[in-house]
Amino acid sequence: MKKVRAVDDIEFELAPEYNIAKGTEFGIGGVQDDGVILIAANGDRFLLDTDTFEAGFEISEL
Repeated sequence: MKKVRAVDDIEFELAPEYNIAKGTEFGIGGVQDDGVILIAANGDRFLLDTDTFEAGFEISEL
């Protein structure tokens, strides 16, 4: 599974409980028209919009 890492803190004003700390790693669960599915270490899945994903993440493992 491809993994990505947050390159900076990502804060969501309307949903602060979903803020992502710099360095947090996620697996890539898939790509859709409206975003990227991220899989957290605990198995939770999140759909993140493409613009936020492209600006906030880098590959962490090849």
